[in-house]
Amino acid sequence: MEMIARLQASQYDDSFFHHLDPRVKMGLALIFSLIGPLIENPIMLGVLTFMAMSYLLMAGLGRVLLFIGAFFVVSMVLYLFIEALILNRPPQYIEYLTLVLTMLPIMCIGLLLGMTTSIEKLITALGKLGMPAGMRYAVMVAMRYVAVVGREMHHVIQGMRVRGVMPGWKGLFKNPVYTARIILVPLLIRSFKVADRMGAAAELRGLSAPGNNLQLAELSMTADDWIFLSANLLMVVILWFI
Repeated sequence: MEMIARLQASQYDDSFFHHLDPRVKMGLALIFSLIGPLIENPIMLGVLTFMAMSYLLMAGLGRVLLFIGAFFVVSMVLYLFIEALILNRPPQYIEYLTLVLTMLPIMCIGLLLGMTTSIEKLITALGKLGMPAGMRYAVMVAMRYVAVVGREMHHVIQGMRVRGVMPGWKGLFKNPVYTARIILVPLLIRSFKVADRMGAAAELRGLSAPGNNLQLAELSMTADDWIFLSANLLMVVILWFI
């Protein structure tokens, strides 16, 4: 829960990337997602990865890089385990490195978008891009509901411990199906109740009324937005041609 609170608080920090229009960051994510898989040179992929990681550092999200590094270390260990022990063949390090360098920029820009853009700005930007109101409401509820799910799971686990039916870590590995059942069933029931309350609140606020246009923030493209987007587009096109 504390981690989720920190992630949500980071959306309202004060940096250059926090002040960028969300549409610029969406465009940046689209550019990196399209160009990255087309670049086959590992050196050029490394340059693209360095750009994406430097953006996270400039946005004050250096700790996120530790999470990304840990994720790829674990994935590399699993890859070596599968290749060497299960498939019984020598690992292809160059192919794995190319895959990592292709995925890293996309992951970094995606995290940059999610952690430097408030939900209000994101929903408004999606509306300006033409997304239907129903889909925007679904995105807003999904992003808000992450913290709710964590809190509900905490309540379920505490309740099961009070009743004496919650197994410890040893029980989790010995009987994972039983552990999953006693957690997921109450969690689903509580989630359905929360969903009903959220749906009733949305109806009372008139979100389903015809012609309702949800505008939660004021957005406008500035010169900094256009310059930053154009510079990145030019840079990735140069890397692709090189």
